[in-house]
Amino acid sequence: MRAEIKRIDYSEGVFVGYRGYDRSGKEPFYPFGYGLSYSSFAYGNLAVEKVGDYQLAVSFEVKNTGKMDAAEVAQVYVHDVQSTVPRPLKELKGYEKVFLKKGESKRLSLVLDERAFSYYDMNLHRFVVEPGEFEILVGPDSRQLPLKATVTW
Repeated sequence: MRAEIKRIDYSEGVFVGYRGYDRSGKEPFYPFGYGLSYSSFAYGNLAVEKVGDYQLAVSFEVKNTGKMDAAEVAQVYVHDVQSTVPRPLKELKGYEKVFLKKGESKRLSLVLDERAFSYYDMNLHRFVVEPGEFEILVGPDSRQLPLKATVTW
C-alpha cells in the first residue's frame, strides 16, 4: 500500500513568529527573545563600523543594573529601510549571551556579513543584497530595541 503524500501550503512565507506580529501590528504576550530574569539590564554606546565589502562590526555595551548576578541574551536585528520586495520589518542576524555580576558592564561585538543584508531572489535563484539604507537594531528582545544605527550599502 502506498502512503498518500499530503501537501501543506505555508501562505505566510517568511512572515512567521515575530515577523508575522510585526507585519500585522499585533502585540504578542511575550515577544521573541523575551525572558524572565532576576535582574535588569541597560544597553548603550552602539558603534557600527564597515570592515569590508558587506561586513559590519557591531559593538555595544550591556550593563547589569539590577541587584542580582544574571545572564542576558543581546539580540541584533537588521531592517531594510526601503526594500523593493516584501521583507520582514526586521530580521534577527546575531545574538550573544553574556553573564554579568550586579553593576558590571561588558562590551559585546559581532560581525555581520553579506548574508545579514541579503534576501533570496526567486528570479535569479540566489541571495542578493539590494543597495540602500539598513538599520541595525540592538536590544533584549524583538520588541525592545533601544539601540539603532543606520548604514548605507
